[in-house]
Amino acid sequence: MAKRKTKKKKKGPSLLRRVLGIFIDEQFAPVRKMVILGIPICLLIAGAVVGMSSLEGYVKNVASVRDIPLTVSFVGDKPDWATDELIKTINLSTGIKTDDYLLDDDLVKRVWGRLQNNCWVAQVNAVRKTYSGQIMVDYSLREPIAELVRGNDIRFIDLEGMVMSYAPIQKHLVRIDGSRESVPVPGTIVKYEDIRAALEILSKIQLVDKSLSGGTEAIWPELASINVANYGGRESDDNSHINLYTNKSTEIRWGVAVGRENAYWEADFPTKITRLYRDYRDYGTLDINSSGIDLRDHKR
Repeated sequence: MAKRKTKKKKKGPSLLRRVLGIFIDEQFAPVRKMVILGIPICLLIAGAVVGMSSLEGYVKNVASVRDIPLTVSFVGDKPDWATDELIKTINLSTGIKTDDYLLDDDLVKRVWGRLQNNCWVAQVNAVRKTYSGQIMVDYSLREPIAELVRGNDIRFIDLEGMVMSYAPIQKHLVRIDGSRESVPVPGTIVKYEDIRAALEILSKIQLVDKSLSGGTEAIWPELASINVANYGGRESDDNSHINLYTNKSTEIRWGVAVGRENAYWEADFPTKITRLYRDYRDYGTLDINSSGIDLRDHKR
């Protein structure tokens, strides 16, 4: 019996031939271009990643071996009134020592936190460290408007009532006298009514002073202190509750706290400040006579 012949299957192109076809057949031209361009780019990116990783490892290794002294440098905008000594004091509050470990992961976080807790710092904008050992800090300062003096204790206060420790500055501050409360602790917001009343008067005077004087201060430099000893009429309801004093000790009888004028039949704030500026305009000074200036009469 004759042997039946089996038909052999025709083999298709091998995998190698199909891959090579991509680089030969014109229909695969777009794919071929993508492959040709993509491979070098991928190799370049991979090389860059490896290179940067190696470089970072090298720098960290060098930094960990070498003894790099740390320094804190202020790189923000310094107001005209702020002194180099004040900036130095704030930088020292970070607690950074020259022999601290540069590669400490918590270094930046620690500096940021201590700056935020400094009573002179209104806002921390940035903290950055470099492998040269420089800790670069950028923060905004609180600007004091008044001062409290009790014996050897001196405290500064800003518009918001934040109490700051003493530091050398180049700015005229008005002293608040006559408060019966204890000396407030730096870093706290003062809540004493008499001091808050003084701050409100001072802030309004300074605002009007700058706006009417084209940005420069006119009346403000002549004011030496504000006395709240009779705040609320606690010593005498008939006498002026709050008084201002010039550098030459001229008394300016301001009267009650802002917003309480109606209860005591006194002139309101706009009337008082207008009178104050009128006298300054007419005489060029607030030291007009020994009897001082009375701003309270609502009919005047």
